[in-house]
Amino acid sequence: MKRLIFTLYHDGVSFCLSRNFKLQHVGDAQWLKNNYGFSNTSSAIDELIILNVSRKETSTQLDFFLSEVRSLTSDVFVPITIGGQIRDIERANLYFKNGADKVLLNSSCHYDKELLRSICMHYGRQSLISSFDCKEASTTFDYNVYTNNGEKVICPLKQIDFASMQEVCGEILFQSIDNDGNGSGYDMNLVSIIKKLELDNPIILTGGAGKPEHFVDLCSSYPLISGISTGNLFNFLGNALHKARQNLIDLGNDFPSFKHSQIL
Repeated sequence: MKRLIFTLYHDGVSFCLSRNFKLQHVGDAQWLKNNYGFSNTSSAIDELIILNVSRKETSTQLDFFLSEVRSLTSDVFVPITIGGQIRDIERANLYFKNGADKVLLNSSCHYDKELLRSICMHYGRQSLISSFDCKEASTTFDYNVYTNNGEKVICPLKQIDFASMQEVCGEILFQSIDNDGNGSGYDMNLVSIIKKLELDNPIILTGGAGKPEHFVDLCSSYPLISGISTGNLFNFLGNALHKARQNLIDLGNDFPSFKHSQIL
């Protein structure tokens, strides 16, 4: 089943636009509600991801982030994923207590597989998304995986042990650093590489969507994809996500998971 997902970034001070992992403040939860009718926007999505992207988190910023999550999701009735800064089971517990149905881990996927196993043991594999930030390497048709908000190279994507990774997470998300926030469409070279991995877990892709047609382009290129996500605030607030969903529904028999979806 394919899902339309919206991703929001918050740095402990404000929700942010992200372009190639560089952040720009835009407003708080009330701003999203008042200026862009976020409750209406959220009626067009299947899931919401909220990421804590604070570079140097303080306890005050964490408290504010959690209050923003609670405020924004109080009238949003889709599964919520919260991610960012999860270095121990206590932080995962905190996110679940504040409304998360799932948590998303990035750096810990490389450094602490025991943490992933612990989360799966307590909450089930379906509660965990492993995230990989990918950027095209200097060599042709190859990608490196980054952590630390796209600042630290871990290894080439082809060196990731996805066989063991699939055992300790429910879903796998791939983020294109190159296409993040540029609105030019999804990174189809990265899509081609992901397809060759032949992963069994549900796959989510994000980074690059700038108009409703880009979701259709991705589904056409990668029919087995499970989740298509965007974090592009200004292009997809208002009615744009409703239009994106309708485009996917209109595909009908080619994408039956959207065939009987309803515009709320």
